[in-house]
Order: sequence, then structure tokens, then C-alpha cells
Amino acid sequence: MATITESAEEVVLDITKRHAYVGGSAERNGVGRWSIIHDRPPAQSLPAGHSVHRLSRNTHEIDPHFLLQLLKKADENKFSRAIHAGDDPFVSFDVHPDRVVTECNEDGFSTGDIIALCAMSGSTKRPVDRSIGAHIGLSPVFDAAWKIHFQTSSFSFAFENKRGTPGSGTLTPILGGSSEGISGYFTRMTLFLHENSDTGDPTRLQDALSRQVADLQHTCLLFLKNIKEIQVSLYDEAGLLVDCKIHRLESLVGHIATLETASIEPQGAKVESRHYHVTRHLATGLATSNKGGMTGDSASSSESEVVLTFPLTEDSGPVVEPQHVFNFFPAKQYGFTFIIHADFDTNAGEQDVITVSCRNVGLLGAIASTFVKAVLQMCGHSTEGDTRALLPVQSYAAEGFGIAGPPVAYL
Repeated sequence: MATITESAEEVVLDITKRHAYVGGSAERNGVGRWSIIHDRPPAQSLPAGHSVHRLSRNTHEIDPHFLLQLLKKADENKFSRAIHAGDDPFVSFDVHPDRVVTECNEDGFSTGDIIALCAMSGSTKRPVDRSIGAHIGLSPVFDAAWKIHFQTSSFSFAFENKRGTPGSGTLTPILGGSSEGISGYFTRMTLFLHENSDTGDPTRLQDALSRQVADLQHTCLLFLKNIKEIQVSLYDEAGLLVDCKIHRLESLVGHIATLETASIEPQGAKVESRHYHVTRHLATGLATSNKGGMTGDSASSSESEVVLTFPLTEDSGPVVEPQHVFNFFPAKQYGFTFIIHADFDTNAGEQDVITVSCRNVGLLGAIASTFVKAVLQMCGHSTEGDTRALLPVQSYAAEGFGIAGPPVAYL
């Protein structure tokens, strides 16, 4: 009788044979990998669904939201087994000069998940209604990495897409390595980064990733559906830890959330806690999204969850400072003194809210309704201070959303 590991290998090998058009035999070599004996047809003759060009633009550049892309994909997973065991869902990113290792205590891949992944659907998960950013696919991963190695449940397999190698027009799983050390609900994904960008600068990818590690905002925990802890570690070429931050949703009591950030550096460690009032509202009857390339329910949804987050002082008073607008990815500041998160129409770089979007104008009305809801909630608990100071009366807030008059008029 085959072991669980052997059965998992057979699943991957079967997919490999079908995708690689194996015409001969497959046998193990001396290092535990599989050698496939076959005659591969030209890449252009392969089915369109197996074209790597759907996933890779061959730019070999790091997407400006690369870590956030990975974080969003991790949050789309199921964590029922971890929760049943009393563990909080978490994800970690270990960023090295040549690779990024992500670990997540999700339920693990099923055979169906792997088949879907190898079919190049772009994700093993279906977009969820009202899930902001659900259109994220695997393109940013293949733009940055020449090899992706998955270890999950009893499966261990990789995809390769290195420049100049034969057969790089297909996405076919390669058996390799062992799943030893991977628990029943745990997944590790190792991304082996391209050695250099098209500019010939070998440090460009590393520098871009270092900036993203530094810029990752702890408030993204308030927008996630599942994950409660994020750990990001940065290592140098010698493998020594340079910086480590652990962001954690410490508590959520009613509408008050406490986020804790532990910073670990060679000089020592420090822990900082911040408090937020969080109000959620489901906006309905919205115009459909203008986001290019989106398909499915996420693209055509007339609904969006609106999340308003108000930073609080230690004395539970409002912190009156300009805050960012988010479509999961951070956009610009538009003069609002509270954090806004909604499924806005944004430009290609996700940095600007599109001013001519009917959907965004509809969302502004929903934001106003959510603001009123939040103020009433604040009046019902011990929040100190004058909430009128939170009103976004600056003209540039209105101009940023392409409306006439200050946003307070929508209240």
C-alpha cells in the first residue's frame, strides 16, 4: 500500500505527465527527484491555459505591492484546523537577498487545489464576494521569481520559469525535496528570485523588497478576514537577521481593536501598542467596477465592505492626523483624518482613486453613512474628545474624489 507521501507524489507526477506531454517514461534519479523522458512540443502549440505568459510579463521586476500581494493571497486560505487547535491564523515572510520564504498555518493544499494551480487559474481560491483585492493573481510572483517551491501537507513540488531555459512556456510541477517538518496544517512557499533585473543591477530586487518590508503597515491587519499575525524578517547575504517586525491583532473588544508591533533588531527589541475604533458597513447598489482585467463576481459586484478606522490615544481620544485611503493597497492621503478601506476603482498603480468613477462617488455616500454610524458608536462608549474634529472639511479631500463641495456635505 502506498504511503501518503507516495500518493501525493503520484498526484503531482500525473499532472506533470499531462502538462508536459510525456511520451516516454518517468523514473526517480539519485537525489529524490523525478526525471521526465519526453518530447515536448513547441511552447506555442500548448493549450492557451498552460501559457506562462498569462502569469509572467518577463519584466523580472518586483511589483510595488509584492508583499501585500502575497499577504492577500495568504488571507484567502482556510484556517479551520488551526482555529480548532486554538491557534491564531498567521503568516510569516523571511526575506533573503535571493529568496522569499513564506509560511502560513492554513489548512494545507488538497489535490483539487494543486490541480487548479497547475491549470493556471492564477489562484487556488475562488474570489469571494466583497473580498477587496480578490482579483490578485500569480503574475507578480512569476515576474519576480524563477522558481516557486511549495511544501504543504504531504505535497512537495515546484514550478520553474527561468529565463532562457527550454520549456519555459509551460507551467508544470516538478517533484523535489521532502515535506518533512511540515505539519498537517502548514504551508511553506519559497520564491527563488531572479538573479538580476533587466537593468543588470543585481541589488535592485533586494532593495525593492527591503523598502516593502519597511513600509508594511500594521493597520492592514484590520482589513484582513482571517490572519491575526504577520511576521516579516529581513536577512543579509550572510544569513544574519537585520530586522524583524511582528504585527499582531492583540484584541478586538466590540469596536475597539488593539494592534501590537514587536520590533526586533540587533540592538534590541521593543513593543508598541496602538488602539483603533473600527466601524464596518456594507455598501450596496454600487456601479460596477472599472478595474481592467477583472472577471467574475469581484469585477461585477455592486457591493463593497466599507471599513473606517479611527486611531485612538491611550486615553481613548481621537488622533486627528491625515490618514491613507486603502483599496487593500495604500492609496494617497486625501485629507481624511481616519483610515478608509473600500473596493474603490483605482488607477493601474493602485495609488489614485479614479475621480470620474460612478462607483467611487457611490462609495463616498456609503463612507458618510459609515462615519455617522461610527460617531454614534463612539458616543456610546468611553471615547474622549470632540468627534467633530474628525470631519473631513478640507477642500482637497473633496477634489480628490471628484465631487463638488466638502465631504461633510454628504453627512
